[in-house]
Amino acid sequence: MPTPPPPPPFDRPQAPPRRVPLPTPTSPEAFRSLDRSRGTDPDAEKTRLPSESVGNVPTGWRVGSWLFSVALHVVLAVILALIFFPAPRRPVVEAIFSTELGDQLDFFTEDEGNLNPNEAEEYALDVPQELKIEDAIVFEEKELPFVPNVDAPFFEQSRIEMTDALSGRVDPGTKNDLIAKYGGNRRTQDAVADGLAWLAKQQRRDGSWSLQGPYSDGVSSSMPDNPVAATGLALLAFQGDGNTRTDGEYAANVRRGWTWLLKQQRDDGCFTPDGVTAESLFYTHAVCTIGICELLAMEKGANVSLRRKAQKAVDFLLENQHPKLGGWKYAPGVGSDLSVTGWCLMALKTAQAAKIEIPASHFEHVSKFLDSVQYDDGAGYVYEVDKRGQISDVNKRPSMTATGLLCREYLGWERNNPALERGAQTLTLPEFLVRFPQTAEEEKAFYSNVYGWYSTSMALKHLGPYDKYWRRWNAALSAELPKRQEPKTSKEAGSWNPKYDEYNFGGGRLYVTTLSILCLEVYYRHLAIYRD
Repeated sequence: MPTPPPPPPFDRPQAPPRRVPLPTPTSPEAFRSLDRSRGTDPDAEKTRLPSESVGNVPTGWRVGSWLFSVALHVVLAVILALIFFPAPRRPVVEAIFSTELGDQLDFFTEDEGNLNPNEAEEYALDVPQELKIEDAIVFEEKELPFVPNVDAPFFEQSRIEMTDALSGRVDPGTKNDLIAKYGGNRRTQDAVADGLAWLAKQQRRDGSWSLQGPYSDGVSSSMPDNPVAATGLALLAFQGDGNTRTDGEYAANVRRGWTWLLKQQRDDGCFTPDGVTAESLFYTHAVCTIGICELLAMEKGANVSLRRKAQKAVDFLLENQHPKLGGWKYAPGVGSDLSVTGWCLMALKTAQAAKIEIPASHFEHVSKFLDSVQYDDGAGYVYEVDKRGQISDVNKRPSMTATGLLCREYLGWERNNPALERGAQTLTLPEFLVRFPQTAEEEKAFYSNVYGWYSTSMALKHLGPYDKYWRRWNAALSAELPKRQEPKTSKEAGSWNPKYDEYNFGGGRLYVTTLSILCLEVYYRHLAIYRD
């Protein structure tokens, strides 16, 4: 029987203000009253000779002066209004609020459907940019209406420009809006904050991180460590929350991490060091390439040296894409699999966000590879075809379907593609939702796949905040994942215990923790592909 897909780990043997009306010019009648008060008749002015005019000034001149004065005052009033009452900047998104803190729709009925976007406006709120997260997440008393069988066509109108993809994590006001709109809450944000605090404590003196420790439940010491992969993952988690080398609560950690990581890049552009197992080469390099391209896109005035290193990392990916199969695998030239290809494609799309040009032919090759590993007309995907070149049931896994659909979204599928709808329905079956064992007996045979949760969170979030499949997925994600974070009384407070993950042997506590953080950053880490 074909073996299940290898793990993704890196070491093995997501009400405008009311306008103030401008002052209007005084009416002609008012001017007539003014003239009468001076003892003059405005109608008589028309018959007077210039010599009979008041003060010997021609009437036409006086009227012209009056018009000029009125026009001047109107112009000044408009200028002052624009200065002191600027038109409100339209926010990128609107904030949609849940009924109670942490209540993200615990059950669905037969009438479940997309939230009607036409009814969403009354629940929208402008969140001031200066507010903190805890101030922004306020909840309406009324329930959000659910309308059965309602499509959301306004997410099909346009696709996001990749250069804008990371803006949700950088701008505080936009970030707050996105958290509320997509179903995040104070619990999810506290979990991110605690997770990042744990990561900061694990950073080594030289700026790197390790998959082995100094924490508990790291990768076994009998296996080779991969500090490059560990550092790349940690930096993704920090940057996903808006931290760079110059900005953010953890700017110092990011700066030290990149100072170390940039020294590890080889002359050919590859980040993976010699001595790391071949299975880890492109996983490690793709993670680091995503990270350096994010940094380049997020930092204002990033230097030329950083762009040069990012370009070399991207070039290494492009040069080693399989010429026939169209994807990537563990090492150059050995084939293609969907897991590695998914990470590499995300690296190329992030490069576009950093304004690095990628020839379209490389994306076309990835699309052809996806065609070779799809089933059900693209609604499902496998890690790779078997030795006979066929798709077997044993290789059908939700983590690969999520990765395949995410790739399709970034490569141009429309929001209303029927295969995307069917795939989303499969990913939100009860057995695939985020969950943990409830009893000691269940725990014996239970395993989870945080890598699959990460891919699914990204793929479904792009469908939009009103999509029923995203809301179903997020109901479990936002409730269950924070609940299983190590409590503040624990030695490893803020991290996630890797014992339930089926691939914990390859990544350990740091791997599971970083991907869990990325799952909970999904609300703002990337803007949704399909825009209203």
